[in-house]
Amino acid sequence: MIEEGAISKFKYEEKFKKRVAKLFILIINDAIEKKGEAYVALSGGSTPVPVFRFIREKCLEKVDWEKVCFFWVDERPVPPESEESNYGNACEKLLNYLPGVKRYRMKGEYSPEQAAKEYEQYLKKVVPSKDGLPCFDLIWLGMGSDGHTASIFPNSEMINEKKDWVKSVWVEKLNSYRITLTLPIINNAKNRMIVMKGKEKLEVFNEIQKIKEKKYPIQFIQPSTAKDYWMIGVN
Repeated sequence: MIEEGAISKFKYEEKFKKRVAKLFILIINDAIEKKGEAYVALSGGSTPVPVFRFIREKCLEKVDWEKVCFFWVDERPVPPESEESNYGNACEKLLNYLPGVKRYRMKGEYSPEQAAKEYEQYLKKVVPSKDGLPCFDLIWLGMGSDGHTASIFPNSEMINEKKDWVKSVWVEKLNSYRITLTLPIINNAKNRMIVMKGKEKLEVFNEIQKIKEKKYPIQFIQPSTAKDYWMIGVN
């Protein structure tokens, strides 16, 4: 069950991207004001694209981007110049327009296992910790129509991962490996935006509002001490 106060639904695309962008910037600026920098993990997919475009066109002056460190929630096993790269797409759509921003990418051109191990070292060295785990100021998550988030899919062994912070995982339905942050890291963030659009995703969201059993990976995103913001485009 999701707390009702954390949910925002938007019928129109223009309002959706404005509100998501506004929240994104608000959380980042709050972190910078409190401790001089912000640590943010981004997700891939098509949903963030119009928001990224809105930020670069309307909001560049609203953040001191030199004080922001960007990481990634998950990545495909491809080099950064690939059209399938989450890192490459985020850079093309937004980060290349942000002066002085710091980027820490998952190296999809490495073997998935090597990339995961190296990324875990990045987290240990760079991201501030809380309770012995890296603590992001903001993690931007999406949700698939099958209820997956990050690269944690239904019936995946990743749902029970407790030890590793970053993991390479074989995704049967995609016939491919993915590199992903694990639930202990996702559940240790200060703020999480779960941003989604589409009828099928809305149906899954509505279902998990009613059921008690956990059947979708997104349900394993625990409230803990994080502030969760569900931003849903319903058109």
